[in-house]
Amino acid sequence: MKVIADIEGGRAKAILVRKHSRFGRNRTGNQLNLARVEKPGGELVSATEEVDARTVVGKLTRGMLFELAAFESDRAGEQWGEAFQNPLARGLPPLGTPSLGTSGGDRSVTPCTPRGLSPRQRTVPSAMSRTMQADQLACSRNATSDGSLIGTSLGWLTG
Repeated sequence: MKVIADIEGGRAKAILVRKHSRFGRNRTGNQLNLARVEKPGGELVSATEEVDARTVVGKLTRGMLFELAAFESDRAGEQWGEAFQNPLARGLPPLGTPSLGTSGGDRSVTPCTPRGLSPRQRTVPSAMSRTMQADQLACSRNATSDGSLIGTSLGWLTG
């Protein structure tokens, strides 16, 4: 981090963060970077969490805030992992819906037809969602004469 190098080089005296949790992404990184800041006399200051890390209680409080942030990060990662695995267990892609031109988990090509469009919606672009517009675009550019896809999936566009 450039700001830590500035502190080590004597060009800065402190790092200002909105919350202590914004200082680092994990327990190890927080401690290593904090040691780099404090060794040359630098200071980590939070704009919203008043902690005086020059005192024993302040150091404890800051450590607890770092630990709570790490816990929240771990918890969120665990929940995302569970949410990611759920559709896979049901035979669906990780985002839960089949990509354009595929059906279910087998990824076989299906006829290229825009999803759920009425005849009026097919002619009025403002009435279509981005997904429907992407479906139409993909169908018009990637379809063979029989309406099936040539093998290009634009699922990332429709997510």
